[in-house]
Amino acid sequence: MNKLSSEALLEKYHNLTATSEERALVEAWYFKNQGQALPDSEHFLEDHFLIKDVVLKHARSKSKKDTQGLRKIAAAAIFLLLSSSILYYFFNVGNNNNNDNVEFTKDIPAGKNGGSLILPNGRVIKLSNSKNGVVIAADLLSYDDKTPVTDIKKAEIDAYLANAKQHESLQLATANGQTYQLTLPDGTKVWLNASSKLTFPASFNGQTERRVELEGEGYFEVSKNKTHPFIVKTKRQDVKVLGTHFNIHAYQIEPKEVTTLTEGLVAIKTLKDQQILNPNYQAIVLIDDKIELTAANLKYNLAWKNGYFRFNQDDIQEIMRRISRWYDIDVVYEGEISQEKFSGNISSSKNISQVLRMLSYSQDVKFKIEGRRVTVKK
Repeated sequence: MNKLSSEALLEKYHNLTATSEERALVEAWYFKNQGQALPDSEHFLEDHFLIKDVVLKHARSKSKKDTQGLRKIAAAAIFLLLSSSILYYFFNVGNNNNNDNVEFTKDIPAGKNGGSLILPNGRVIKLSNSKNGVVIAADLLSYDDKTPVTDIKKAEIDAYLANAKQHESLQLATANGQTYQLTLPDGTKVWLNASSKLTFPASFNGQTERRVELEGEGYFEVSKNKTHPFIVKTKRQDVKVLGTHFNIHAYQIEPKEVTTLTEGLVAIKTLKDQQILNPNYQAIVLIDDKIELTAANLKYNLAWKNGYFRFNQDDIQEIMRRISRWYDIDVVYEGEISQEKFSGNISSSKNISQVLRMLSYSQDVKFKIEGRRVTVKK
């Protein structure tokens, strides 16, 4: 039962195989939300892993015999907690009510589309937040719906085209609370996460390789070209490909860089190491420039691109760094910092109070929101 998904729960209800507790859960949810837009499956059981962690946390503190006994009733205990937690979500969190663990007078909304394009002459173009992305072509700067970038004059376009022939660099930058999509001159698509920057030439024509530089996090769908490899340079590594899909997490404030491969092959090189990465694996580059290869959790690594926060045994400081980038907040810690490991998943389109409330279910952390400052305390 501890792995039950919303789809499986609803299917059991439909097939008349649900227990009385499961039927009560579905019916309470339905009657509370009838006439409203139904949440998707990710939201329906979004706090499942947090509830599981709370139960198993206590198991670790008991003797082996007691732990074995607890594990025998874990499924039932987890489900009972899960049921009450989901009801709490729909009756309280869904209505934006406050609770003792998240104090605030004014909530903070989620980030949104947005970014800036910096031309070779230093001109900064604020990109429309009503568009999904921008396309860099040899003869035109446009949005992905083919409408032109209108706040740029003809003289600047002429200067841009001249610089394109000289391969001068442009930059796409996102601030805290922004994401944006970019199509490079070769057709490669890039999704930039919050507080990230991609530097690239105005044209790849005449170059033996397609080289770009990344600070922050980006997901790449590289246009295939066997004779012109595509290279992403970060602070600690070069990622070389011919055509593939992968994610790079390379914020300078983070202790490691992580490259996650979803399709194709990539070669990763640092000052001290080099490795070939296969699909569904990730390469972790630590401060010593050594590369560690491990199996990847694609849902976890790509959650930001798909509109979610997904935590998997993450500490509170790592989580708050992600939250601070998306909600554009300052984070301070009051007293002892929690050593708890948190798991769970929630839509990144929610207000910050709802994300923090999910984290506070463990009862190991509390939050106070004052303006754009969030205090974390035990």
